[in-house]
Amino acid sequence: MKKLFFIALSCFAMAGCDVPNSQTSDEGNKNEIPEYVTSAASNVSDAIVANMIRNPDFNCNSIYDEITNNWTIGCFIPEKNPSPFLLFKVTEDKDKTNPPFNYKLVAINGKAKQYAENKALRMFKIDTKSQSDINIDQMISAYTAKFVPK
Repeated sequence: MKKLFFIALSCFAMAGCDVPNSQTSDEGNKNEIPEYVTSAASNVSDAIVANMIRNPDFNCNSIYDEITNNWTIGCFIPEKNPSPFLLFKVTEDKDKTNPPFNYKLVAINGKAKQYAENKALRMFKIDTKSQSDINIDQMISAYTAKFVPK
């Protein structure tokens, strides 16, 4: 009986500690990161680290671009001048055209387009043909300012 009580109490405590993913913008407003963005960043990061860049410091993070109203994923080693820097636009796949993923990716910069052609990332069906109005230099600056330790 004591074990059952302990298990029930533990489950209740763990469920109460579940905090949703969020990011705080520079203005102090709290923006929820959609699950599909978090999933895309994690999946792409894992595929690149496992198959291409074998450096555990390489990571993908997300920032909402308020100018174009798009979620972006920046993948890089957190350094002042990251190389390579991969920039993707991520959108929710409401039509379920990219199973088993619930998102679609568009490669924004040239390096992202180059990596998207690699067999390790083909499963994501990354669009390398579409043009985007996202300012690449501004986004690289935003990512390095937010995610590179000073």
